[in-house]
Order: sequence, then C-alpha cells, then structure tokens
Amino acid sequence: MKFNFQKKMPWIFSLGMAVVSGQIVSSLSHEYLTNNISTRTPGKIQLEYVQANPGGGKAYSLASLAVAMFSLYKITESDKEDSEKAKNNFISGVSSSLPSFALENSKNSSQSSNRASKGSFDSSSVDFDVNEFTKDAFEALEEEAAKVPVTANQDNSVKDSFNKIDRKLFEMIYNANKKHFLVPAETRAGKTSLLLGVMDYITEVTKGHAQFYLSTAKPTSYGGLETLTAKDGKSHVLELSFTKLDSILSLLSRLNWLVKLMESRQLVRQNCEKNNIDYNPTPILIFIDEWLATLKIADDFDREINSTKAKEDPVSKVRESIISIVETIVILGAEDNIGVWLFCQDHLVKNCEINTGYQKSFNLLIPTRKGAMNSIKSALVGSYPVVRLKIGEILMKTLTAYFEENPKASFVYSNITGEDEILEVPFMPDIKRKNIFASPVVVETVKNPFGEAEEVSGEAENISDSSVPVTIIEEPKARHLGLV
Repeated sequence: MKFNFQKKMPWIFSLGMAVVSGQIVSSLSHEYLTNNISTRTPGKIQLEYVQANPGGGKAYSLASLAVAMFSLYKITESDKEDSEKAKNNFISGVSSSLPSFALENSKNSSQSSNRASKGSFDSSSVDFDVNEFTKDAFEALEEEAAKVPVTANQDNSVKDSFNKIDRKLFEMIYNANKKHFLVPAETRAGKTSLLLGVMDYITEVTKGHAQFYLSTAKPTSYGGLETLTAKDGKSHVLELSFTKLDSILSLLSRLNWLVKLMESRQLVRQNCEKNNIDYNPTPILIFIDEWLATLKIADDFDREINSTKAKEDPVSKVRESIISIVETIVILGAEDNIGVWLFCQDHLVKNCEINTGYQKSFNLLIPTRKGAMNSIKSALVGSYPVVRLKIGEILMKTLTAYFEENPKASFVYSNITGEDEILEVPFMPDIKRKNIFASPVVVETVKNPFGEAEEVSGEAENISDSSVPVTIIEEPKARHLGLV
C-alpha cells in the first residue's frame, strides 16, 4: 500500500500534539507527596502521589483522548479513501481492456469497428498490491458487465457486419516483425478457423501472391489449398500418417526444397541491395500442424529403417533432419519473409524439441475458446508462465469473465507487439466452407536483370510492389537429407 505521507501529515501532527498535551496535563494535575508512612508496612517510607485537581485532570485527559482518537480516525479514513480510489482506477483500467462489446453501451455496439481488445497490464502503473484487490475488482467487473448483456440482436449485427469489421488480429500477424509463430492449440480451441482466417486475409492483401505450404497428421479441408499442386510436384497440403510412415519423406523433401527456395530469395535480395532496388518479397508461410505428432512419425520411421537395414547402409536420421531444417529456416528465413508456424501443445520451444535459443525468434499465439483453455492457462499461470504470475492471473480472470457473457467467442493470447495481449478472433461463421484458393496460382516467366543467368520459369514472386524486374530462379528438385 502506498503511504501518502503529505496528505496524512496534518492528522499525524494532531495525534502527536494530543499525546504530548495529554502527558503535560497529566503531570500538572498530579502532585507528589513524599515521606508518607505506609500503613501496610509500618516503618517503611514510600513515595506516593495524589491528584490535587481530580476534576480538571479527568477533563483534560478525556479531551486529549478524544483528539487522539479523532486524529487516528482521520488517518484511517484517508487510507480507506486512497484504497477505494486505487481500486476504482484499477477496475477502470481492466474494464478498458475487456472485449469491446462486453462493457460498451448497447446503442454503440453495432457501430464498433474494432473487435480486438488489448489486455496488457503493468503492475508498476498501480500504487497498490494487485493481489489485494483482484477478487473485489473482478467482482465489480462482472457486475458491470452483467448490466450490459449481449443480446441476440447485437449478436446478429456482429454476424451481418463480418466483412466490415476491422480484422486487427490478422493485420498484426501479417505485419509482425518476427515471422515465426509457436501456436499451442488443444482440440476445440479454434486453431483451424484461426489458420484459415490468417490465410484468407494474407491472400486478400497480397492479391494471391502469398505462398502457403502445410503438413498435417490430422487431414481436413484448408480452403481448397489441398487441391493445389506446388512447383515441387506435391500438394500444397501434405498428409502424414502413422500407418504410412514413409509419408514423412514427403515433408522432408518439401523442407529441403523450401530451403533452396529461400536460398534463391537470398540471391535476389543481395542483387537488389547492390542495385539499390526495393526488396519486398511476398510471404512464404510454412505451417506444420501437429508438430510433435510429426516428429513421432519421423522417429518411428527412423527406428523401422534402422532396425532392418544392412550394416553398410546409411543410418536414417529423418527426425533429426526435419528439426535441423526448421531451425535453419527460423534463423535465416525472416529476412526474406519466410515464416514457420509450429502447431504444438506447449508454449516453450524446448518442449517442442527446438533449441531453446530460438524461443525469442517465435511469436506466441495461443487460441482459446470456452472449455478449451488448458493451453492458455498453462502459458499464463502454469509452472513456466510467459508473463508475471499476477498479470497472468488477471488475464485469465478477464477471459473467464468474458466467456461467461459470450460462451461462443474465440480469443488468442499474443505477444506479437512485444506486449502481453488478449485479442479477439473475428467472427467467421463460414470460413471453413469458403474456397479461399479458388483463383489459380500466378505463373510467369521473367528475365534475370542481374547477370548472364538464363531465362527461367517458376512460380511468380512479387518481390516489390513497384514494377521492378526481378530474378526468379528455378525451383529446385526435391532431395533427401534424411539418409546419411
């Protein structure tokens, strides 16, 4: 509790004066009578005193006591007022971080253009113990939120205006400085809808020039991406299987091919820098769904191959190679707008078999829905939280209160901007049925303006927003690094 000494000083002075004056009055109203003979112990001299003016002494004593008590009361009252003021400020701050339509006036809810809410807190900005007021503060928040329930009409207005809402979350993802994402996502947390929303937004922003490559051990529809064939001859969506362990080789081949594609972009960037040409490559995003399951398939494949191989045959290290290639892209890919998304069950890279030194290279994105909050709970208030425990508790309390009002809402925790935030996922009722990739991939032939390289053909890469000639290097044939 912060001690406002300046404000309490007058009452502290008053209390001190009451105590001192009471002592002085007490001394003046008593008279010492020495050399009295004790009646209980004959012959013993003892020092006794009597009150010469009993009435005046009692009056002065009572007055001093009254002043002292009143001063204490005022000091206590001042503390209480400061506490209430601090608590109210705290409630106001948390209220402003709640999702917009949880607390806004119902008349203005349909006009809200921003459905993403920032839930970041800094305990240094408040002058009281956060734990002391958390319970009362959120009880007040819940009462306030209950006064403005989301009605059916409001909910419908949100659905009808889906195309008009500000998709702030997707914009933040697209413009993130760090291109790699770690996505701890449990079942029913809204992972697929979030991923489809991201691909839909980026496809729209880049006018179809962004490239997406996905692998999954749980096949599903991905907006038509699974029907497209990439330049390496494989589907843009690779399906892995525990019953077909050699399916992991398609992912290994794809990753090796993407490394070559990354190297070709590096050459383009170097030439652009030498010739003072803007270099603004469109995104290449690599989504590896069920990352730990993927590594398990690779591990099973290695064991099966190594258990039956001849002594002179090379050792299978597919699992090790996949991890190594992913780490290579994490180190080198961001500068050329190549990002890796790992969908896993943990918010720590060390538990995802990735070198712990790369933790800061990843943005953290944790989708959650009511009933599927284990991943976000582990990240915010678990054994190894990504935020300070007090802040994590506040964010979890905020989510819980909101889900009570809107059980079908979807949120993500994110540190994309460097702050701890709770962002609302836009309402996308038809995203799983939308054919995002209905338009064919653009293919063009361009001439290398930076040397004597032959004219080659490949998948178009929009290196710059302006009409600047660029180098498109032939996409490499797949090669396996798994057997050494």
